[in-house]
Amino acid sequence: EGPARFVSRVAQALVTQGLPVSRAFVEATHASLCKLRPCGHYGKAPRYDLPTNLTVSADPLGSLTVEPWMEPADAIEQFARAAAAKGQDIKRESCVDMLSWFCKRRRCARQTLREDRKAVILVSTGEKDLEATATCEFWSPPEWCAELLKDRLIKEGVPVDSALAAGIEVRRHFCETSKCGQRLHTRLSLDIWDHDNGTVGAAACGPLSDPADCVEKMFRGSYRVGFKANETTAEASMTRMMRWFCKRRECLRPIAPAVTIVHKGDLLEVKPWDEPRGKLREFAQRFSDRREPLSQDELKHLSFKVCSARPGWCVTLPKTVGVEVTGVGEATCRPWEEPADVLDTLHAHALRAGLEVTDLQLKKSLELMCAQRNCDRKKVKSMARIFFMHPGKTAGRAIQDATTKTDKVFVLGHDDRCDGVSKPCYVVLRDPRERLVSALAFKQQGGEWRGERLLGNTCHGWLMGKNLSTILADVDGLDQHCEYFQASPDKKTHCVFRPLQWWVDGHENNINFLCFPELTTSFSQLIKPFCSNNTCALPKRNPSNHSELYGGRPREHGAALDAFARRWYSKDLELYERHCGTVKGPRQVYGNASAQAGPGDVGPFGEPIFAWEP
Repeated sequence: EGPARFVSRVAQALVTQGLPVSRAFVEATHASLCKLRPCGHYGKAPRYDLPTNLTVSADPLGSLTVEPWMEPADAIEQFARAAAAKGQDIKRESCVDMLSWFCKRRRCARQTLREDRKAVILVSTGEKDLEATATCEFWSPPEWCAELLKDRLIKEGVPVDSALAAGIEVRRHFCETSKCGQRLHTRLSLDIWDHDNGTVGAAACGPLSDPADCVEKMFRGSYRVGFKANETTAEASMTRMMRWFCKRRECLRPIAPAVTIVHKGDLLEVKPWDEPRGKLREFAQRFSDRREPLSQDELKHLSFKVCSARPGWCVTLPKTVGVEVTGVGEATCRPWEEPADVLDTLHAHALRAGLEVTDLQLKKSLELMCAQRNCDRKKVKSMARIFFMHPGKTAGRAIQDATTKTDKVFVLGHDDRCDGVSKPCYVVLRDPRERLVSALAFKQQGGEWRGERLLGNTCHGWLMGKNLSTILADVDGLDQHCEYFQASPDKKTHCVFRPLQWWVDGHENNINFLCFPELTTSFSQLIKPFCSNNTCALPKRNPSNHSELYGGRPREHGAALDAFARRWYSKDLELYERHCGTVKGPRQVYGNASAQAGPGDVGPFGEPIFAWEP
């Protein structure tokens, strides 16, 4: 065995165990071995030189970098698997072309990708046997394919025992011809603690996800909510996390290295946990703001330097794309811009020039652009017939989810407003007391998708273990930890605490209000001209648990909550009463949310502690 092959095997073994591996380590180890023995032919074995890292473009998804110790076919299958986990589709033909490109430039132990597989089995339903077909794409782990079949059968009404048996049979069949045991079909979660036993983070790893992606995402999330890791110990922390995951799931790449580039006197720094695309976009935007936009070649060069330094899939800046809008002109979207924003700007210019742009033209233009590059927003704001403002904890996310299939309704961001002059503008009114309780429970339980939970977020940490009256008695604490700012009607106040007055002040007479208690019915009527109720019905979210907030004695907090709302949200109370009538306090959103709740399961105003919230 030659030194190059030996070093590659060692690097692969280290990655499999979750230990850090760098190109510098591999090259230095190989050079040291070659000083001790010649790196040439060994008997009849063919010469095997240490490969160089190679990066191939995979538009519009980004690029793929294969390290010297990685097998190209494995890396490509992992790339397709990671893309599938994020909802991206990649065709087998594209992956075959990528493998061919790599194998022309370096040695490949595997010259072909795994085959797509299919299995047909008989499933017993108790009455009669039915035939079920399971498919497994080239990138899919057999266990994952079996899980998909089992879930599909249960959804179709097959008894659970029969569905489980079918899944086991399919897994056994596929494992006869494919590699099993990667445990990519399971969900893993690791809680992180600091030296003082304080909660710091939770690294969750869903099915099909690579552990390195999960650890990087955890660090990225902690930075986003304000908890910044000590960079001197970050590498050791990430290594410990990787070792935990790699004992439970196959690891194919190490944590990405940090990349620093100086271009035209400006510094581009990408940490291991940063998303390259986001950092490149910020960097390019800085030059654009100075009216010194970077050229396409410069951006391409910068993207290559960043992504070629990071193993595996790298989502980077897309290329410049453009479409011709008949009768109006060309819409050009530069790499750091969003196609939907560009089309909104084009529409505004066309209106000022007296030109007509149809909804169909805007829709087709967005589809053409998004076929050539990634799009974060799939709706053009100009196509909307009505706007919804989105104050925190007023069902804005539920409305957004319900209207994904219609272009005629556009939900604005938390910090955006509409005045109802050019197009109808709507907002949901919720009793300020009910909204405040929901906001505090939301932050206490960890924020959006529980993302702040165990991420060192100061508001979440400060609220933990406190009941409602204790929290309301400490406005200074809310200001210090929760961006409360004494409920100031200002953008700096967190959107879940910001008075609704901020969204409507100055143009109340032009705004249409939907009352939260009757939201399901009123929204259904409003959406009817644009979308059927079955397609655009408001989803029910998980029940919001207010039990910790009430501390087992919900009725004791009523007076404190009422006084607090009248002190800090008096104008919101007046607004609510003008448009939705006087209420006693928080109320149940869905009539059957806690139909079986007993007397001890209600809040200070009789609302259920476990209340369904849209």
